[in-house]
Amino acid sequence: MLSVEPGDIDQHQVDALPVLGGSTAGMFVRRRLWDSLNGLDEAFPLFRDGVEFGWRANRHGDVVRACPQSSLVHWQAGRRGVRSSAITRDPARLDRVLGMRVVVAHSAHRLSAQSMVVFGCLVQAVGFLLGKAPSRAVTEMRAAVELLANSRTTAEAATRVSAVPEGARHDPSKAWLLPTATNSATQPTSSPASSPNVSRAGDRAPTPASMN
Repeated sequence: MLSVEPGDIDQHQVDALPVLGGSTAGMFVRRRLWDSLNGLDEAFPLFRDGVEFGWRANRHGDVVRACPQSSLVHWQAGRRGVRSSAITRDPARLDRVLGMRVVVAHSAHRLSAQSMVVFGCLVQAVGFLLGKAPSRAVTEMRAAVELLANSRTTAEAATRVSAVPEGARHDPSKAWLLPTATNSATQPTSSPASSPNVSRAGDRAPTPASMN
């Protein structure tokens, strides 16, 4: 049974509601939509690709929903540094960079958004230094530098976002009218996490195809 874990803030994270995006671990997406959006963007390797894809799906007029009936265990081995990666030796820094890149690429005012997220990095770095966590402060600073140094990659991602045709906006208050596609996968330990489900408003529930 899904529930809000002790210490967590109830943000309706286990409700079947429209969301911006989610992890690709447990994501189900229609092939039609996958082809229309050209899949995941290579500017977001390893982290944040599911949120970025979901954001484009929302722009396209599709509905991205959490599906609490479908649950699985995601070990987050790459994020926690349990599994080595050829992409990065510093998962925390890369996650920070890609999170900021998602926001900037989808912003209508890209340069302003980039300035704001970089400023946020500086503020957090100071906070970490005051909190005697210098390694996390260094991560923030390096992430800000990397984002600025790879502005071209972010600009190219923004161009791909703007190329997505804007579809009809759905009304989140009518989310309960949408069909629900469920699938379950369980593993021995840990708590289950909600799986995002990407669908078109008004479509019939499909036979989902996993893309892990």
